[in-house]
Amino acid sequence: MTILLVRHAESAANFDGKIYDTTADHMIHLTEKGQQQATELGHFLKDWYANNPPQKDVRAWCSPYKRTMLTLAGLKQTMDNWPWNKNKSGLDVQYDDRLRERAWGLYSHYHYEQGTLLQKENEFLHSHINRIRNTEMGRYFVRPLGGESMADVALRLHSFFHDLYFDMNNGNRDHMIVMHGMAILAFVYAFAKIHPFFFDEEPIMGNTGVRLLDINPATGLYADYGIIYDPEANIYLLNKPEQPVFRDMSRIIG
Repeated sequence: MTILLVRHAESAANFDGKIYDTTADHMIHLTEKGQQQATELGHFLKDWYANNPPQKDVRAWCSPYKRTMLTLAGLKQTMDNWPWNKNKSGLDVQYDDRLRERAWGLYSHYHYEQGTLLQKENEFLHSHINRIRNTEMGRYFVRPLGGESMADVALRLHSFFHDLYFDMNNGNRDHMIVMHGMAILAFVYAFAKIHPFFFDEEPIMGNTGVRLLDINPATGLYADYGIIYDPEANIYLLNKPEQPVFRDMSRIIG
């Protein structure tokens, strides 16, 4: 039973971060480019599942933010006519607020407006979080003022994992989860039980990127098979990679 982690399409904040000054994070919409990306994502996912047929049907989970819901709405136009979908009303979708993006607190408004008090405040926040990240805690554990660390995001996702396992054990489903860049990384590290040491080297995949988690036959446990779709990086894989992503633990314990 595969799990596809899908990042939302290009949002207005991806295009211009100053939108945070006027719009709450959960209400940020897609750009025109993002709407097109969502449709193209639907075509990729339809091809992926054609090459890797689900055992029964596919359940989609989605963050309740506007940009993720609009991404899901765009790709559903292509995917609702799947022959293996048992839900007559279309793709089976569940919305869950535990899939929301990492909260950045005061750091969410980080951008420069030259010659203003806001610039000085943001420069202070930037230096503060960099000092803690580089000298005390690392990227995975550092918590912005008023926000969440990646470890915090992983902790709230753990309760979601219980629901996911229950659904897989009882419904024998494949799952597609539409969420956010940083939240996807926290999901991967927590669900596949990857050591946080490696997080500092982890890239964030582009908008509409797709990452695969699946059973590793060698261990019987879920493993990270990496990015299978990322139009910005020109990645388009229609078959599961032969091996999970390799991370050398000897760098930690050696």
